[in-house]
Amino acid sequence: MGDIDTCAVMFKYPSGLLAMVDTSRDAAYGYDQRVEAFGERGMVSAKNELTSTVELATASGHLTPCAQWSFPQRYAKAYAIELAEFIQMLRAGSESDAHKKEQEMMQRHPRLIRTTVAAELSWHLNRTVRLDEVDGLVATDAVSAEKETIISTAPPQESDLRGAAPSSEEDRVLRTYRDIHRLQTVEGVKAMRAAFRKLDKAVTSIEEMICFLDTVVDESDPDEGLPRSFFAYQLAESMMSAYLLADREKLAFQPKGVPIESLFSAAELRELPAVAQSMYAGKTLATLYPHVEDWSWLPLTALMHDLGKVCMHETFGALPQWSIVGDTFVVGCDFDPANVFAGRDFYSQNPDSKVQGLQGKLGMYSSQCGFDNVLLSFGHNEYLATVLEGHAQDVAESTERPPRTLPREAVYLIRYQSFQPWHSPPQGQARGYAHLASEEDWRMLPLLKALHKSSAGARTTALPPIGEQHAFYGKLLSDYFLTQLRW
Repeated sequence: MGDIDTCAVMFKYPSGLLAMVDTSRDAAYGYDQRVEAFGERGMVSAKNELTSTVELATASGHLTPCAQWSFPQRYAKAYAIELAEFIQMLRAGSESDAHKKEQEMMQRHPRLIRTTVAAELSWHLNRTVRLDEVDGLVATDAVSAEKETIISTAPPQESDLRGAAPSSEEDRVLRTYRDIHRLQTVEGVKAMRAAFRKLDKAVTSIEEMICFLDTVVDESDPDEGLPRSFFAYQLAESMMSAYLLADREKLAFQPKGVPIESLFSAAELRELPAVAQSMYAGKTLATLYPHVEDWSWLPLTALMHDLGKVCMHETFGALPQWSIVGDTFVVGCDFDPANVFAGRDFYSQNPDSKVQGLQGKLGMYSSQCGFDNVLLSFGHNEYLATVLEGHAQDVAESTERPPRTLPREAVYLIRYQSFQPWHSPPQGQARGYAHLASEEDWRMLPLLKALHKSSAGARTTALPPIGEQHAFYGKLLSDYFLTQLRW
């Protein structure tokens, strides 16, 4: 069932009140369900109902009966009352006061279960979770608790964010992209690349940075809600489930026979250039990338994909949102119509839009020069790719080598994952910046498509038990990173 059978949850309130809930439905001494709350003015507790009132006291101590074993035993009266009320409502009809009152109570249900959502998140994330962190993550309608544990929605389309009366969330996203498009310039990108290439902000592990990721907020993300580390594990599991045959114990991964063409829509396939159509025809991940024998890096890359966002934290420079988050675009040439919010024309306020040598479709570049030879707006992707390249250089200069090393495909995936106008343009738009793409970029495109497709549905992905999850990803990380990384 994926349920947690035994748990203890502690609540701490602003007033100083502390509460503890202990529950286990398979404890050796019966069905355990206890509550205790205490503060400076007193306390209240609810203990287990026992199978009898008999207690034996001897020199050896006290022996008491077991707790009543199950829901039917402990809550028989509650069941009878619920059934009686249900029958009463059926007889009264849907227009009755009793039915309306029940509907009002059902509307409260999502609010009531937020404590269980917060508790489960705390278990997965291994940290305290505030109740306000899960506000909005549970449904506002009366739906089953099984479906309510974590409710996620797909990011809104650009058209959804262009309404006449935007909400504060939509306002935030639009404002962030306005600043990105106005302020990211050629000279600014060069300066940021030079500054962060020094890797002098910290020396720490990937695991520590995954935890650190929860301290930052991405204001360009309409779906910002769950802690980012939680989504990182969901995306890793989603990628592994969709594309790999995995032996988790042996850390052995082979790609499934997913056709490359299935990663594209029918319209996208029709518009692919001949070189790409020929490259993808009849291919799978295994046959398009035959040199890749070990695919364990794919879920690992998904797990790490957002770590560069930590540079918004004061420890790493407290960079503003516009310099780190959001979809990336090419600076040094015309702003492509495939960019998000291109219709808003924010880029017309960018100083580069007035520079003669930076205008036109090619701008400062040559046709099919390849994305590794152009400047993208600076962001968390470039930062993390730089960290990984720096670590690879450190390993090359060291006498101690890890069992596994990240292939070029992994770093490419990190660097270009937010290059949305290229890998996943808006419906009805031609693929952005295709005139700058090299044959290598077309070869790598299916990996970006796979990551994007997994990301779109990852928020509904169930995670394994926390102990199993930490053991699996901990071993995977240790295979790739023997030492801490420079950031």
